[in-house]
Amino acid sequence: LLTAYKRFEEETITASEQCRYLCDYQHIMNVIKNLVRSDRDGDFLLGVQSVQDLCPIFLGLDGINYLRYASFYLELLKQVKSRHPELYCDFMNGRHVIKCQKKQFNAVSADMKLEQTIQRSAK
Repeated sequence: LLTAYKRFEEETITASEQCRYLCDYQHIMNVIKNLVRSDRDGDFLLGVQSVQDLCPIFLGLDGINYLRYASFYLELLKQVKSRHPELYCDFMNGRHVIKCQKKQFNAVSADMKLEQTIQRSAK
């Protein structure tokens, strides 16, 4: 089924500019969805893969600064395992995000939690 869909996608991309646009848009949305999911679930490897998937998108959309910093960030993430094995183990256990409750899909990154706390106390 997946191979048939891929074949259909390739045929429609070559046949129509609008289909190419929609397939590109769908690809970008899937990458963003995976990035959000990696944060919400605390899945470190999915987050690394999502940043890696974003780099060609930044290049294609002429986001040179985004590409520069994302590739630098990606290299730092890839070096965590060899340089800081204890930190890597914590990241693999979901400790790179903050969870306030034991529920699923409710973790947020540290900077987002800090901003939420500041906004809550400012009210």
